[in-house]
Amino acid sequence: MNSVRVFQTATLLNNGKVLITGGLDATGVPSAIAEVFDPAASTFTSVQNMAFARANHTATLLASGKVLIAGGMDATQNPVSEAELFDPGTQTFSTLGTLVTPRLQHSASKLTNGKVLLAGGFSSGVVTATSELFDPGNNTFSPAGTLQIARYSHEATLLANGQVLITGGLDGSSAGLSAAEVAQAAGDSFDQTADMTAVRSGHTATLLNNGQVLVTGGMDSQGNPSATAELYH
Repeated sequence: MNSVRVFQTATLLNNGKVLITGGLDATGVPSAIAEVFDPAASTFTSVQNMAFARANHTATLLASGKVLIAGGMDATQNPVSEAELFDPGTQTFSTLGTLVTPRLQHSASKLTNGKVLLAGGFSSGVVTATSELFDPGNNTFSPAGTLQIARYSHEATLLANGQVLITGGLDGSSAGLSAAEVAQAAGDSFDQTADMTAVRSGHTATLLNNGQVLVTGGMDSQGNPSATAELYH
């Protein structure tokens, strides 16, 4: 890459290229630098910087082909309230309004109706159970349902039925969670579902072709990396 980074995002675009944004730089400071990987040429090309430096943010591909960049941590380690859009056609970023709740280490899920559900994360020094919806039709954020458990560093997986599975993460005391819940397809409510078999944070959760979700790795209840995996049915 053109820039060293960690806690960045990588988003597959409709043209087959990959947008890489932000993250912490070599000095541990959030970056506004963005670049695009072209798999046909195996090259990284710098594009316009984001309007705001950020790390531990989310980047979500919208139905329009643009990418919603939301939240994250700024240089003062506070959550970023501003959002912006990346346009692959012009390779530029444009600013949007602010989130209802500034947040970092949250999740972002594009719903079947095209809206984006932002859930949980850190907000002003506390772990939040709030969520909000981004409407790409008018580029606005509005409050949505409340999580059953406030959490960050969790996973959110869009299921085949349009619901979103929320798994694991860390709670307000930074204790690991095995608890899971499901956001309804409209993002207006969250319902408890079965707990995972293990505590996990910083794990992955991948929708399989059969509709099940493969949950792998993460930090266990002792703060150690885990080699275990499980399936959500």
